[in-house]
Amino acid sequence: MRTIVGVILLPVMLIITPMAILSGYAPGSFVLGVALWLAVGRKMPAGLAGKFALACFGALVAGLAWTIPVAGWAFVLALTMLGIGTLAAFALPDGMLLRRAEVTL
Repeated sequence: MRTIVGVILLPVMLIITPMAILSGYAPGSFVLGVALWLAVGRKMPAGLAGKFALACFGALVAGLAWTIPVAGWAFVLALTMLGIGTLAAFALPDGMLLRRAEVTL
């Protein structure tokens, strides 16, 4: 029975995994580009072209970091997870991701 479920779910996972990686890598590299840009002391660009350039800059830095033999893949994996978390923070309703119970003393 488990094999039949696996055969059915395998094509779904083969489609979802690359989509999740790509959809997490793009906002993750944008966040990296913005963080590096603001760390240098520059202002955030107002137009869409400037924000796209920051995303490309972050992707370039992530691509260069990927070439580091041991830590590069871990950095890009963390960057992708950061991007997926960023998407989840914007996709979920307000307060759902960071909902905490009230603390009474």
